[in-house]
Amino acid sequence: MATFGLGIIGTWQIPDNTITTAKILDGTILDADMSFRTLKKVAETTLVAQATTITFTGLDINTDQEYFIVVNWLNSAAGNTTLSMYVNNDTTATNYYCEEGFDSGAGRTVANINDARVAGITNAGAVSGIGVLFRDVTGNPRASFNTTELATTLVRNYSYAMVKTATVANITQLDFTASAANGLDVGTRITIYGSTASGV
Repeated sequence: MATFGLGIIGTWQIPDNTITTAKILDGTILDADMSFRTLKKVAETTLVAQATTITFTGLDINTDQEYFIVVNWLNSAAGNTTLSMYVNNDTTATNYYCEEGFDSGAGRTVANINDARVAGITNAGAVSGIGVLFRDVTGNPRASFNTTELATTLVRNYSYAMVKTATVANITQLDFTASAANGLDVGTRITIYGSTASGV
């Protein structure tokens, strides 16, 4: 079995004994001859009015395996605002742990927080980033996010590692909630991709 890394997208796996020169020449390589993972869009919301929370329902991580989440957040609040991602309608912050890393020209700051935080911004403006969410081997939801903020002439980078303290049988709902009322401005877009396997 030959495996080729594709970074965040996954890996291609080719059973060595099924790919022959003859198949390559006559074009008879089929899906069954290969194993690979692809991303499919399972949900997306773009705000047309300010909001405090964006909710996604009808998810099924047991089918989708893991979620790759793209956040394009426009913060309408004037000061520091954070974005939390709550699982299965559990919006109690103390049911989550998060390690937040913040990089700027002044150095790096790290803090441990009781919350489901996945993004932050220091003023009104835009944040973009990507994260991955999955159930670990014990059933706890875990996520890792990296986001970037442009603040005047400074670029600030944030990293988040988040875990829900309780196990879940599935992930069917995600709530993205700003710490400031109506902190999600018009144009904010969140897209969720699921990872699916094809072939053998």
